[in-house]
Amino acid sequence: TPPVQTKKACLLSVKISVKPVRSPPKRIVWAILPNPASQPVPNSTIQSKFPAILPVSAPALAPRNPSSQRLSASPSAATGRTDARALHQQLVLGTVLGSTEPSLETPAELIALIQSVWAPSTLSQRKHLWNRLQAFRQTRPRESHDRSTCVMISQMSNVSLGTRKTYAAALRALLLQCQIPMPTTGLLVKALANMGANVPESPAHPATKQDVLDLMAIFTPLLPRLSVSIWLMWKTASRWDDMRGLSRENFLVLSPEEIIIHWGETKMNRALEPLATNFTVVKDPLPMLHALHIVQSLSPGEKLATLTTSEFVDKIRPHKPLLTAHSF
Repeated sequence: TPPVQTKKACLLSVKISVKPVRSPPKRIVWAILPNPASQPVPNSTIQSKFPAILPVSAPALAPRNPSSQRLSASPSAATGRTDARALHQQLVLGTVLGSTEPSLETPAELIALIQSVWAPSTLSQRKHLWNRLQAFRQTRPRESHDRSTCVMISQMSNVSLGTRKTYAAALRALLLQCQIPMPTTGLLVKALANMGANVPESPAHPATKQDVLDLMAIFTPLLPRLSVSIWLMWKTASRWDDMRGLSRENFLVLSPEEIIIHWGETKMNRALEPLATNFTVVKDPLPMLHALHIVQSLSPGEKLATLTTSEFVDKIRPHKPLLTAHSF
């Protein structure tokens, strides 16, 4: 073989050998020679002929993200994630799933403070559902929370689709806040919605203006605050729980022409965000003077309505059997 061709072949083999790879280069580099029966050329031979091309040793490439490897291998990082998940479970449920270690206990004051973001009825419902799920899982200890929830909801044949969807959505939200994945339960909620769970099977009978005036005429002599609450609830299309939150300070303007209400903590705005929907202007020439007299008679901090929802329904049901708390 002519010498010039051999040098070109060796030079080509050197260029290939120093190409960046993830593993260190081999000690023996194969030369691409015109002769197919050629033998491998050692590195020492190539370095003696081309000292400026082939380095003596090539360092190995560093890992792409060494910091992530150190983080995943660090036991303190895993412990921190476990402690954070346990704390979150205690804040939501008041207990840690599958653990009774004293070091994971959370002060009751902190738990009560975090749980105050929910309405008492919502918190009570979630605790009831959680206890029901825990009792159900005692017979299926190896199943995940996601699967147990779906099986329990699917076996509730004595309740409506809307109630089953409400239960499934509440348990899913509760366990997601505990950082427990619930993918199948999310699909179940969508399936129940497609089956008509969002459509009420027996909607409340709407209250007419004549119904409201009849109730006001009945309750004004004995329960004047209840009569005003019924009128305001109908005029503002509010929940009875929202009426129970009204005190003298929530009425910004009281005049014969209009009443301006600033709603405080409601079901849709427990964070007390400054929204335009927090204000309602009421205008009605008929019962305005009566409402003004009742509201102005309230002491600072005194509530306009004190009855619970069930007590309110018990008051109006003898006079208007078709009406419920959702009729207004």
